[in-house]
Amino acid sequence: MNTSGATPVLYYHSVAENCLSVYPSVFRAQLAYLEQHGYGCISLGEWLTSQGSTQAVERRVVLTFDDGFGSMWENVLPLLKEFGFRATFFIVPGYVGKTLWGDPLTRRWSMEENHGRLPFSMMNWDQIVRMTEAHMEIGSHTLSHPDLTDISEEDARTEICESKEYLEEKLAVQVRGFCFPGGRANGTLARLVRESGYDYACTTQQAHVTTDSNHFLLPRIPGPASVSDLFFRVNRIPSNLLTESALRVARYLETHRLEVRAIT
Repeated sequence: MNTSGATPVLYYHSVAENCLSVYPSVFRAQLAYLEQHGYGCISLGEWLTSQGSTQAVERRVVLTFDDGFGSMWENVLPLLKEFGFRATFFIVPGYVGKTLWGDPLTRRWSMEENHGRLPFSMMNWDQIVRMTEAHMEIGSHTLSHPDLTDISEEDARTEICESKEYLEEKLAVQVRGFCFPGGRANGTLARLVRESGYDYACTTQQAHVTTDSNHFLLPRIPGPASVSDLFFRVNRIPSNLLTESALRVARYLETHRLEVRAIT
């Protein structure tokens, strides 16, 4: 079972009907599983605020979504509202209202259209504003999504600081959180985030967050592709030959059940 005091922070990108996304039906099944097993789904800001509180929810999961894909508005927000859950959305101002192109082979997105890539519409500003009105948290994901470890400290500071200022002016909300593009970070970048006025920043280092976690290098877990994966990740089941075999069987049975439901 999930260790008390350790909270899984899941991160997703697109939730849509294509090979580079988590399918909406699967995502809904994951939310239903969490609800049925007594988990509360909260934003990262709420998790941070709750630290040290005796009223903190023990069984909870933090949901985060990177980049600002249009499927957040089309598929994710309605499902979060249905279950009464909240989440954090990390926005790249340079992506807003644009189209990204996803490569099924590399599983990466780019603003350059090439043969074989799939188009992904990004949210527009009106949709992001309405996200805040629905009590979702908005965080920064830099101005243009560069690898911050591969640019100068001055340019990294600009990406970190000005994205916060831009989002706060555009949305009229406080932006407390930051997400490192690609999860790539180091001590210098963590310092820049702190100096820019954020309360926390997250990476893609895989672990649960605890009261001892560095608030400017918070770990996260990839959004699971199935309910079976969700169970294993939320409950911190160690990976070994036996558990991996069990997970493969569980995935097969889950996929078979979904296929049967679709036919009937």
